[in-house]
Amino acid sequence: MATDSTPLANRGMPEELAGVITDVVPSCKRRNSTIWLFLLGCILTCITNFPSAYVHTATNTAVKSLEHYINSSYAARGLYDIEVTHITGIYYSSWYAGQVVGALFSPYITDVYGRKSAYIIATAVMTIACVFQTLATYTSYPELLIIGRVIASMFSPMSDAVLILYLQEVSPTELRGVMSSLMATGYAAMAVLGIVLGTEGVLGYSLTTLLFVPVIPGVLALIFLAYLEETPKFLAITKDQKDNAKRALRFYRGNISDDECEAIIDTYDNEKHTDNDKHASFSHVITKKHLRKALSLSFVLLLLTLPFYPILQASTAIYTSIHIPPSIAQISSTITMVALLIACLFAALCLKHFGRVTLIMGFGTLSFLSLAVFSFTAHYSQEFPSLKYAAFGGVVCYIICYGLAIGPISYFIATELVPLQYRSSMFCIVFSLNSVLVVAATYLTAIALKHCGALIFLPMFVFPSGMAVIYLGRHLPETKGREINSIVEELKGNKEEKKKNKKTKLEKINETQVEPEVPDV
Repeated sequence: MATDSTPLANRGMPEELAGVITDVVPSCKRRNSTIWLFLLGCILTCITNFPSAYVHTATNTAVKSLEHYINSSYAARGLYDIEVTHITGIYYSSWYAGQVVGALFSPYITDVYGRKSAYIIATAVMTIACVFQTLATYTSYPELLIIGRVIASMFSPMSDAVLILYLQEVSPTELRGVMSSLMATGYAAMAVLGIVLGTEGVLGYSLTTLLFVPVIPGVLALIFLAYLEETPKFLAITKDQKDNAKRALRFYRGNISDDECEAIIDTYDNEKHTDNDKHASFSHVITKKHLRKALSLSFVLLLLTLPFYPILQASTAIYTSIHIPPSIAQISSTITMVALLIACLFAALCLKHFGRVTLIMGFGTLSFLSLAVFSFTAHYSQEFPSLKYAAFGGVVCYIICYGLAIGPISYFIATELVPLQYRSSMFCIVFSLNSVLVVAATYLTAIALKHCGALIFLPMFVFPSGMAVIYLGRHLPETKGREINSIVEELKGNKEEKKKNKKTKLEKINETQVEPEVPDV
């Protein structure tokens, strides 16, 4: 009797057809594991972005409910001279302040206790913070609402960092960029969900209900995260647990062979010896030249994203400032966010077919040119009313550039430039520094637009973005399809890194797994 292990040719099957089937079956398994990784990435990005992006845009859209709660709360306490707009401003900006604090302790938890533990802690605390904010709406103390928001934001850097680390450390090298782009896609999707649910006709009439929405998904997320394995790269490099790393590899990539498993572990060993430091330190990021260069490159890339945040938070106000009627401005804001979501959905295709540097140079240049178009056309829109539509087009074009390349790459580039033990530290440092600039840019944009007009975008965003693109074009190494240890060596100055004549086991296995052409029957 023939069994599953019996060669197909010995089961009465022609040798040619048996050979084709033998080659196609592993390809199908790899395709199934890719689908599993993609679905996993979609779930994880929703888990991370639900309590952050959703709450952010939902409360922005339902600003009338938020202001009503704040006003009635202080009135109930006999405080009638409180400026509501100042309190709402503190509520919105407190998110970025909390992120700066959270970035200080997030790397320690992520690197010492592991990615999985950090993910569970961050998700649990952010879910509890959503419960806290919901309960705060039953009181007359908006300060409690702000405290809840700060608590959630303190664990946001940890959640963002472990999402990127999971997406990169469970994926094959060739899928690393595509998987990492899911973070921006998830952010856009949750932001659009927040805008939709935050409208008055849906849930915007009830601040309590709006803030409670992320709680149930948060509880379900904790159950899902408990089911996940730790990342194989963390187990192999940091914990030196090869057997557990192999089990995790099979969990994420399917039932791969022992030879392929060993080959992947070998690549982890190469990365492990890229840097001699067993534990990361904040001081190393400053004192070590290649880490300092990685920090500057990551930070400069984030400068291209700065205009996104004022647009995200105040797109309606920006559109009304260029003489678009308020009702149309609200619709325009929704169109802008939908354009962001569609662009993020296509980002994976861009990252699959083009290099990071090519995308940054192309879309980076187009982004600051789009802002220049907005700045000039908006400035003259009062004299020539039709120019306001060109200004609107400039904003949408920037948002598309952000969604297709700038946003997705800026999220994960820092973790592609440094060894494993520095990834969470580098991510948190870069984003905490960026959070400071985001607070300043968001606050100053509203004031500058009111007093100086749209031309203020030129010195605030256009000129710095242009210089950033030039710097990145000269110094940013291409990371697409490359192992991290190779990228780190280039940053260290080993540009003439000798090419190994001897191929690794993994390269040999990949060569033998090319999908064959199926002959016509």
